[in-house]
Amino acid sequence: ALAYELFPYEGEAAAAAAAAGGEWAAESKGDAKRKYRHLVAALNAQLRTVEVAMSARDWEGVDPSCVPSRAMYIYRNALRNMTKEGAPRSEEPARAELAARVEALAEATRKDPTAKKGLKGAQLFPYEIVRNYLGYNSAEDAVLEAQWAVQENALRELSASRGGLPPGVCLCDVSGSMSGVPMENSIALGLLLSKHLPEPWAGRVLTFESTPQWHALPRGEGVSVRELVRNLAGAPWGGSTDFGAALDLILDTAVEHNVPAADMPQVLYVFTDMQFDQAHMGPRDRGLGGFDTAAKRLARKYELAGYEAPHVLFWNLRANTTAFAAEADTPHASLLSGFSPALFKAFMAGPEELKKFREATPYEVLRKLLDDERYDPVRALVRRLKGSGSAEGAEPDIAEDGAAGAAGAAAPPEAAAEAEEGWEKL
Repeated sequence: ALAYELFPYEGEAAAAAAAAGGEWAAESKGDAKRKYRHLVAALNAQLRTVEVAMSARDWEGVDPSCVPSRAMYIYRNALRNMTKEGAPRSEEPARAELAARVEALAEATRKDPTAKKGLKGAQLFPYEIVRNYLGYNSAEDAVLEAQWAVQENALRELSASRGGLPPGVCLCDVSGSMSGVPMENSIALGLLLSKHLPEPWAGRVLTFESTPQWHALPRGEGVSVRELVRNLAGAPWGGSTDFGAALDLILDTAVEHNVPAADMPQVLYVFTDMQFDQAHMGPRDRGLGGFDTAAKRLARKYELAGYEAPHVLFWNLRANTTAFAAEADTPHASLLSGFSPALFKAFMAGPEELKKFREATPYEVLRKLLDDERYDPVRALVRRLKGSGSAEGAEPDIAEDGAAGAAGAAAPPEAAAEAEEGWEKL
């Protein structure tokens, strides 16, 4: 509902800004906030949000299939009439009946996450689900299992709509420095990717240590997400990290299993916090300067075996470190930060685009993201603003092909509508 997005809860930053402006600005802050709360309450009542039903104890009026992803995640225990410890919360028949409906829908969604009337979970971050299973006494949760299934299906659909996710191998860092959100994301992203790979790469990840090895994940119909999370969290780690040895292990495995070139990993996904002072591509290639040399040596080794070496993607899950595993012009490598699966869109493409990606440098990957057509309205707006200002002291305008245009040149009239859209994006 658009109204729900336009009028957030009072505690959110957008709500504070809304309450401080407009016709309320002349009134006291307390009175403005009171009026804002009344407005939001009226909107929630009209939209029949789950919070309104819960506050009114209208358990019969809650439709689990209509509860948004995050609300189901937050209220999953309350909606199933249980405490955090799993004990019954109330003896009300209506609450027990709702709990049964939630559990039944969760089980149905786990079996078929594509169902339109299933439990929602696509708007969560995968690491939020993983976080609940890293605790020592964590128990399997039917709602979390269902929401994870929805996450997996969302990634499949995203991949299908964008030309496919390049097959790859995950190197998951679960070392001590990864505690917190980076650890949760390393496990989440590793599990999401490893399940959808062809043999012999499916259900396994590489360990983050001096001598990388394959770590097999539990497989089978009855394996829970909790079991997968706990298994990967216990993977071995230690010492410096030899990416050259990891790439050698991938090649040795391919030769051993006579893997067709079409089924070879095209990307080595390195999920880490980038805190690896001694990480290198081999004993002869320590430091940034050796990455290019090692990459060429490994590329030749793969070529002799009839394969193409994978692109190495260093995915920084902490983003507050200054370590860089590759220079901006290093071929066959890229650097990424963040922890949303939506970032996979950066390398989802058809065969031709994928070939370009495999040979790309970190700078070229960055330009591919920034030059995406989704930002065309913003570029049109920038050109329009430059055209309306003084040319004196202005920066050179950047044309679509990256060449410098005339400083202060006005945008063509047909770009006006596009520029207006740029305001919205900004």
